[in-house]
Amino acid sequence: MPGSLVVVNPSASRARDASTLAALTERIGQVLCERDGTAPRIVETGQPEDVRPLVTEAMDDGVAAVVGVGGDGTMRDIAGVLTGTDVPLGIVPAGTANQVAAALGIPRSPLEATDVLAAATARAIDLGEV
Repeated sequence: MPGSLVVVNPSASRARDASTLAALTERIGQVLCERDGTAPRIVETGQPEDVRPLVTEAMDDGVAAVVGVGGDGTMRDIAGVLTGTDVPLGIVPAGTANQVAAALGIPRSPLEATDVLAAATARAIDLGEV
C-alpha cells in the first residue's frame, strides 16, 4: 500500500458532526493526494480496538505514513504500532484535550493541522517527552 493511511475516529468530539467529518476527510484526502501523488486510504474506526489492527495491516502493506484524526487515545494506539519504525505519524487533533498535539506545537484546529501536512517533514520524537 503506497501512500498514506488516514485513521479517523468518528467519535472524537470535533468529528461527531457528519458534515464536519466529511469536509475534514475530504480536505485531508486532497492535501495528501497533492503531497504524495496518490490518494490516501481513509478508514473510520468503529471501536477503539480497531485502530491497532488497521495500522498493523497498513504497515504490512508498506504504508508510507499514517495520519490520525482523533484525540490522544487514537494517537496513542497508532503510535504504539509505529514506534521503532521509520513510518511517520501525522496528527490532526479532533479530540477533546489533544495534549499530544499541544505538546508538539501542532495547530489545535483540525483544518489548520491538515494544511500543515502539505509541507510537513518527519522528525523523531521521544515518546517519553510527549
